[in-house]
Amino acid sequence: MSGITRPTERSVSDLIGFILMFSIIASSVSLIYLVGFDTLEDFSDDEDVQTADRAMRGVAETFEDIHRQGVPERSLDVGIDGANLDLVESGIELRVKETTGPGSPREFDIETNALTVSRSGSADEIAYESGALFQVGEQGSIIRHRPVFSCEDGTAILSVVQLTGSVSISVEDPVQVTGRQTETRRLYPSPGSSPKATEITIDVTDSRYASAWDNYLDRLGSEQDWVQDSNGVYTCNVNRVYIRQTTINVEAID
Repeated sequence: MSGITRPTERSVSDLIGFILMFSIIASSVSLIYLVGFDTLEDFSDDEDVQTADRAMRGVAETFEDIHRQGVPERSLDVGIDGANLDLVESGIELRVKETTGPGSPREFDIETNALTVSRSGSADEIAYESGALFQVGEQGSIIRHRPVFSCEDGTAILSVVQLTGSVSISVEDPVQVTGRQTETRRLYPSPGSSPKATEITIDVTDSRYASAWDNYLDRLGSEQDWVQDSNGVYTCNVNRVYIRQTTINVEAID
């Protein structure tokens, strides 16, 4: 009789539905097998970078309290989740041109060094150098914390941070990072002097993160008065220059 589904027809329909569903599930599993692991690995890499970024932003803010607010010592727990935390060599050069005194500019070669978080097998790296925090990778770099490198309306103010110590650690648990101020001094002008500065130059070509500095300073030129002379070299015309250097000894204990 039409309109009534016989048991044999229902069984056949159920069997066809089961086969179709099984085929969909099998295809989905195959697709995940082919591309899913790469996607999950990329997601894991992103999580690692975000974890390192959050940790190092805490370090940058802590060190800022030391070199800007004069706090003698600060500690914080830094979660690196098995990544590498290292203090590496790096440096920048500052030059101040004056209207009086010798014809050559005053030069200050500063071994700033950098505190970095990296992971074996990954091109991504988070690096703190002289107040700046960079996220560096294959696609370039972005600034995560800005340094005190200001030049506007004829006045340049630079707060340079030098890191010292010996740090090289890789653990799953959080690491206690301590920064201690060991010295703060005015590089320019010298105490008791009143020179007439006309130009300040930042040269980051010897920095381990020269490309990241270059990208940042190039963009900073649109906000302030810095002008690019060449790759990694930026100049600003001034009437006054103030440069302070703070040395921070860094320790990391697991």
